[in-house]
Formats: sequence, structure tokens, C-alpha cells
Amino acid sequence: KRVLKPIEFKAAYSLALMAKANTNSLEPLSDDTTISELMVILNVSKNLIKPILTRLFNLGVYGKFEVVDANLGQTKHWIFNPYLSFSGKIISSDIAQLFSGTKCAKAFKNPEYK
Repeated sequence: KRVLKPIEFKAAYSLALMAKANTNSLEPLSDDTTISELMVILNVSKNLIKPILTRLFNLGVYGKFEVVDANLGQTKHWIFNPYLSFSGKIISSDIAQLFSGTKCAKAFKNPEYK
């Protein structure tokens, strides 16, 4: 909250509310999600979607996961950083490890981190 503009915080909060239990997956969101869909989901104007998502990604608010599913083929999904919010009972150390080097994780571990 201390480093985001209010509209960026609002978008990050919207993503946090979407995170699936125990995985923090933001499925069906991915790089293939259209601007129109993102406008509705994040309630942000068309011109602000890309700059906001770029900033949130660079800060480590969300990450991108890509895998080839035997039934679905290649799938790409976003994952919300569990250091910010986790939807479930226990954070898997594997999920947290994906985000351990992000600015968000560093700030979580050290409140003095800038």
C-alpha cells in the first residue's frame, strides 16, 4: 500500500480476491486475457491496464506460470504472490519459493526494505 498508487492498489486487491484457494492461481487470467476482459475484472480504464499490470508484475505482485497439460496443451496462468495474500489454510513452501526473490517478499521479511 505504501508503494502503489491507489488505482494500482485497487487492481492488486482485485487480483487478491480472485486467487484460488491453496494455489493462489489467478486462472483464467493469463497474458492471453484481452484488454476488454481485464477492464471489467480490474475496473480500470483501457489506457491504464498495461502500465498497471507491468508495475504489479515488476514488483512481484503476481507471477506467470506456464505448463503443458496432457489434456489441454500449453496453458499459461498468473499466480498471486502468497507473501501479499494467500487463499487457503497452509502456504505451500513451493508456491512461496517462486516469489522469494521479489520485492514484495523482501518487504514482507524486512519492514525496513525500500
